[in-house]
Amino acid sequence: MVKLIPATCPVCGANLQLTDDSRRAHCDHCGTEVIIDIGSRLESVTSCPDCDGTGKCKPHKDEYGMTVYTCYGTGKCPACAGVGKMGEQTCGLCTGTGKCWSCNGTGKCKRCSGMGKIVT
Repeated sequence: MVKLIPATCPVCGANLQLTDDSRRAHCDHCGTEVIIDIGSRLESVTSCPDCDGTGKCKPHKDEYGMTVYTCYGTGKCPACAGVGKMGEQTCGLCTGTGKCWSCNGTGKCKRCSGMGKIVT
């Protein structure tokens, strides 16, 4: 007989049923994949909320609910389009580098390092 272990999704709180030999579970409610390591510590692997799982640097909300504008994965400063100047003035956002201030020109999401997933 298989023993069922009650568990809760760490993202949405929905009930999960894990067998005692499970290494993974999938939340049917929100889609979060829950991974169980050998030490029985639960980790949650979810799509990165800043890039929506794309791994690309893109606009997102900061902790105050304000939209943070970024390069959409191009690596170029969103204010000066990568030229480092605004007319005759040095771009104040990238300080003249032409690189996106958030990803430093990599085009990768800062929060998940371009992986598209985060582990909590």
